[in-house]
Amino acid sequence: MNRMRSSVTAVSPLGFLPLLGLVALSGCRTSSEVEHASIGEDSAGRGHDATPFLPPMDVTGTVDTRWDYLLGKYDQDGDDRVAATEYDRGDVAFARLDRDDDGYLTSVDFASGPSREERMTEMRAERTLGRYFQDESDATELTLAELEAAFGAYDADDNELLIRPEFDARYEGARVTLAQDDSRMIQRMMGDVEPWDALVALGDTDGDECLAVEEITALFARFDEENTGKLSWVPPAPREERASGSSRPEGPDEGTLAPDFTLEPPDGGGAVTLSSFKGSKPVALIFGSYT
Repeated sequence: MNRMRSSVTAVSPLGFLPLLGLVALSGCRTSSEVEHASIGEDSAGRGHDATPFLPPMDVTGTVDTRWDYLLGKYDQDGDDRVAATEYDRGDVAFARLDRDDDGYLTSVDFASGPSREERMTEMRAERTLGRYFQDESDATELTLAELEAAFGAYDADDNELLIRPEFDARYEGARVTLAQDDSRMIQRMMGDVEPWDALVALGDTDGDECLAVEEITALFARFDEENTGKLSWVPPAPREERASGSSRPEGPDEGTLAPDFTLEPPDGGGAVTLSSFKGSKPVALIFGSYT
């Protein structure tokens, strides 16, 4: 921590200005408040579970999941899993469903991934680190040293905790703002996820609604998947170029011959070569991603 504090003195040449007139603020929740928020209390002060259990439901309101359906239909011996011999849709279909390749279909194979809201929150948190905790030397990357220095500059009362008023006081003057840097599509995708809320949702491990330096550096490490010690990204094209389309790569000229290729169907079967259709029937090539 001393190393982090000593680095703060070198921050101002990099664009971090001191906060003037901001008094020491205490915005963190106490451990008792965190415990009561997670457990809940009734009017008499008795603890209860504050999070109701909501079972998965389909569009008709029936409590069911895809896994429940498959288990009920194919689990002949009642062992809560489906063996390949119990599944009558073929080996290829079974292998596609058996995501962990253990030879059985189980609830693990059908565990859902993160929700759209969770993905957008994670995206917002990563972009917030990159935009609001960097210096002016390189707008395309954030190092751990820059992150620690920025944390010290945000921490106006020097109590080694970052709270929302401290973050908001620097938010408007950040060197690169999300509104300027993000396309309208990104803005629509993220919706109303605020930068501070995203940081707290992913980084606040003790539930006090503050961020300690250990929590913010752990968040950095989470996004630094290749352990390079920095977060890097390619800045988008200027808004004028995006509007005019000048940043888009040019496609092939009309009449250019398409390159020949051979592809195998994902579910097995014979390979298909593009040139095999030459002279026999029209062929339409569709490029894109369909999910």
